[in-house]
Parts: sequence; C-alpha cells; structure tokens
Amino acid sequence: MLPSNPFKRKRSDEYGLETVHTCASTEMEEEIFSFRWTLKNYASFIESSEIRSPIFTGAKNHWQLKVYPKMKAGNTDFLTVYLILVNYGDQSRAPGSIVKARFCISILKADGLPARQIGSEKVCEFKKGSDLGGKLIQSSDIYSLTEVVLIDNAITIHCKIRTDGELKHNVSNGGFAAKRLCLRLEDEAKMQRKKELAADMGRIFDESLMSDLKISTADTCFPGHKAILAARSSVFAAMLGTNMTEKQQNTVEILDFDTDVVRGMLQYLYTGETELIGRHAPDLLRIAEKYDLAGLKEACEHAICDDLNVDNAAMLLNLAHMHNATLLKQCALDFIKRNATKVKQTKGFADLQFAHPKVLLDLYLSQTA
Repeated sequence: MLPSNPFKRKRSDEYGLETVHTCASTEMEEEIFSFRWTLKNYASFIESSEIRSPIFTGAKNHWQLKVYPKMKAGNTDFLTVYLILVNYGDQSRAPGSIVKARFCISILKADGLPARQIGSEKVCEFKKGSDLGGKLIQSSDIYSLTEVVLIDNAITIHCKIRTDGELKHNVSNGGFAAKRLCLRLEDEAKMQRKKELAADMGRIFDESLMSDLKISTADTCFPGHKAILAARSSVFAAMLGTNMTEKQQNTVEILDFDTDVVRGMLQYLYTGETELIGRHAPDLLRIAEKYDLAGLKEACEHAICDDLNVDNAAMLLNLAHMHNATLLKQCALDFIKRNATKVKQTKGFADLQFAHPKVLLDLYLSQTA
C-alpha cells in the first residue's frame, strides 16, 4: 500500500494567500496604438509610384505606412497599403529580432467608420525593414464613392496595431513571508530599543547622573547607584539592603581587583556589555563569580574558550574549576584531551600537578568516561 501523502491538505484555507511564502502573477505585455493619416488633394498622388507616411512610434518601435495608389492585380488597379517596421525602439535588440503584432488598416468614410479593411487578427512577425499589407480598395472605387471615402479630394487611412511583448511577472510576498518580515522587523526594533536603553544607562554611569554611592578601588573612585547595583547583583543587594557598612557609608570598597576590572564590571552592570572583556576576561570571570553576575561570567567563558592554547590550557582548566565555570571547564578538558602530549610538557600542567591535584582527577575522569 502506498503511504499517505504527507503534503495532502484538508482545509481550503491552507491554500490561501496568507499561507504561502511568495505570490506571483504572469501576463503577456501588450500595447495597442493607432495612427491616422490623411492624404489631401488625393488626385495629385494618383500617378505616384509610392507614398510613405511620416514615421510614427508605438510599443517602443518605429513604424511607417507605404501606399501604392495604383498597384495592378491582373487588369485591375488597387490602392495598396503596407505596414513597415522601420526600426526597433530598443537599440540593444539583436539584428533580426522579431516583433510580434496584429494589425488592421482601414480607409475611412465621412462618418469616421471603415469603408474597407485589410490586416490580420493572427500574430504576424515583423523584422526590421519588413512589411505586411495588401489591397485595400479598387482605385476606381475611390472616385465612385465620392463623399464616402473621397472627402474634399482627400482620403484618410487608419492603422491600428496591437503588439505582443515579453512575459511580465509580478512577484510579491505572500502572507507567510509578510508575517516573517513583521517578526524580523519586530526583532530588529527590540534590538534597537535594547541598544538605546544600554546607551542611556551607559550615560548615567559615565556622567555620574544623580549618583548616590561610591565604588572605591585602590586608586580610583567610581560613582554608582544603589538601585541599579542591587537590581543587577544579589551580592550588592545584600550589602546595600541590610544594615552593613556599605549602606551606612554609601561606599563599596573593592580592593582585590584592578581598577580596569572593576570598571569593566560596572560597565556590564549598567549596559549589559563591556569592551574590556577582551583584555581582562579571566579577572572579569573572577569578579563576576564573586558578585553573582551570571551573564558577565558566561560572556567571559566564551571569550576565554576562544583563546585556549597549549600553553594556557592547564591554567584555564584550574580557573574553571576554582570558579565553577562549567562551559570553560568542558572546553578546556576537550582541548587537553586532543592535545594531551603537548599540554603535559608545559609549566602550567606541572604547576597543576602539585598545587591542584583535584583538577587532575577531573581530567583523568573525563578521559576514562
């Protein structure tokens, strides 16, 4: 038995515009245009072998009518008219290109309606310089139809042309794509709002706007805001929310980290990022662990993992172990397993053997797992 079709639809609305990614419509480009030509004092043209109209433009191409007042067919003279494609409107078209067209040539009566017509309702193929047409009316009938087609010694010829162009496709997003676009724009708007918020918060820190706290290092004092520090860190919340020295003196002392490390932590507290992570990732990981800043800690782990090498792998494994950095620990273990021979020859690995044997146990267990 053949399996059921997984693409079978059960509801008609699943075929609607709102469910598709892309919509399209296709049509044949078409242009209809006309040319009207009056030959005044027609008697003066009777003996002319050929008369050509002014060149007229339609559907980007250049056309012309060619008239023979008395062209013989057997023993009878006919007013004969031809339509000529003089030139292509698009000069980039290759020589010999075909223009597809239908046409109708009429000689008009006094009331403006056709007395006789020639042409083709079927598609004709024109090349540059080619002509199509034929016998429009017997030459003698023009005079026998005075005041019908010969008005004040003038005749009027009308030519209507309909050209077929290229296929024209119109493509637009369907409802599904429109929804996806809306979601993308919404996400971009959210990201922009977050950037604006981070910039505003950064300005609060950089310009010390309405600060109510001092964060002191060995050589610098940063202005801060109790509410922001407490909201971002459970450790600072405990310091500033209870009757501790920091709350009473409106001062937090951080003497166990360099000033740049403290600055990087504060930048992260206010804006969610810091440009100092590239230079101080290990120390920023330590301060993030101390003050319970999970986001900063994770960002540091990613930065350190990108910088793993044979010389620092053992030291960074120990850093991960000391500060419970799970991601960094796994990256370091995997790196050491892949490069075990080289890593074991480094000073960092030798120091690890004596100072931190527990870390070596983790490494051994990871290799036997």
